[in-house]
Amino acid sequence: MTGYKASIFFMACTAVTAVFAPQHIVLGNPNQINSDSSFWALHIPFDLEPFEAVDGRSLGMGNATVAVVDDSAATLINPAGLATMQRVELTANLRYSSYETDYRDNYADFPGPPDLEEMRTFDNDITDFSFIGLTLPIIPRQIVTSVYYKNSSFEAADMQDVGPVPVFFTQQQIISKKEIDDYQKDSYGLAGAFNFEGIFSVGASVNLEKLDTSMCERWNTNIFNNNNIFDEGIEFESRVEGDDTDVTFAIGALYKPMKDISIGVSYRQGANFTIPNMNTETYCDAFGVCDEIRTDDNVTFDIPDVWGIGIAWKPLNGWLFSAQMDMVEYSVLQDATTKDITMDETIDDGMIFRLGIEKSFDISNSSQYQLRAGIFSVPDHDGFQAIDSDTVYYTLGGGVSMNEQFKVNVGTSFSEDLVDAVLSFSYAF
Repeated sequence: MTGYKASIFFMACTAVTAVFAPQHIVLGNPNQINSDSSFWALHIPFDLEPFEAVDGRSLGMGNATVAVVDDSAATLINPAGLATMQRVELTANLRYSSYETDYRDNYADFPGPPDLEEMRTFDNDITDFSFIGLTLPIIPRQIVTSVYYKNSSFEAADMQDVGPVPVFFTQQQIISKKEIDDYQKDSYGLAGAFNFEGIFSVGASVNLEKLDTSMCERWNTNIFNNNNIFDEGIEFESRVEGDDTDVTFAIGALYKPMKDISIGVSYRQGANFTIPNMNTETYCDAFGVCDEIRTDDNVTFDIPDVWGIGIAWKPLNGWLFSAQMDMVEYSVLQDATTKDITMDETIDDGMIFRLGIEKSFDISNSSQYQLRAGIFSVPDHDGFQAIDSDTVYYTLGGGVSMNEQFKVNVGTSFSEDLVDAVLSFSYAF
């Protein structure tokens, strides 16, 4: 959660038009968040869906695991994968994200000097426990359920202070501030899966998702002469603050036509949140008399739906190759056009392509360790020609399993703007 690549290692790559976010949140701007009002245009990777780092094993393989996943992470990748489990399993993930992502400053082209920079950069580090899950086989390898909690978060701040600079017979100073004090999305889920004779399995999950956020954008200009005989100014503030909930679902299927090949498909619905938005405009004249205009509205945060299909192959003992293609409904981000921002390119639905490899080595009859690598590419989907959110991510990882009972996995993801890492622990009873 965030990140994300923000996606909270935001997210995304989660486009934020009410913040991003990331987020939208929007990190390569994974599963970005957007608003259709106010004047936000911050593209941030705060919520790193739809290719967020779910767990250490998946991230190490480029998240190409819709046809592979066979543990508690299946609740978020492909619920059908739960059906292969035969023990009660407790899982927890610790996540770290370090991001540096561009966004477009809303007032960069404000008429008249001084000029603000059009492109700015958010950078921050986030560390949190991103996932806790408990999987309960009702009938091992046939009927399995799982309950889980997932969170993603994002924080950022940026300021521009331009001037004073001469403007005719006076001086002018412009200050622009962007603050994301809190962006946290919590998901509480229940999943279940059923296996048919070890060949075909289906699964589904239902999630109660809550977004709690506090974000503010301020911009003000002051005009005065060298002797400060008069001082007048204009200030704009847009604050997005509050919380909202939504119910989403995911479905998936796994098919194993033969022992060494599996095919997986999944669909994940994106959440939609509505958060209160307050806009304030304040005008002060040279005599210190101020006039304030306030308007209250709502902004919407939309997260794209994701369809995934993948295939996994074990050609030799200890080797696993996987390939996956995700279709992401980025077009929902097109509503990010606001009253003060005009996007200069169309946001179309896009494909994320993933490849992953895993090699297992036996330590003893009951223990193994694994090495993993992967790659995936994300298309441009931010709506601005000046921002290139198309990104290639490279991943590495490894793990140790003992007695099929205790597992530790770590995965890392690297791109130009984001470093993601997840450390996963699981214990089977």
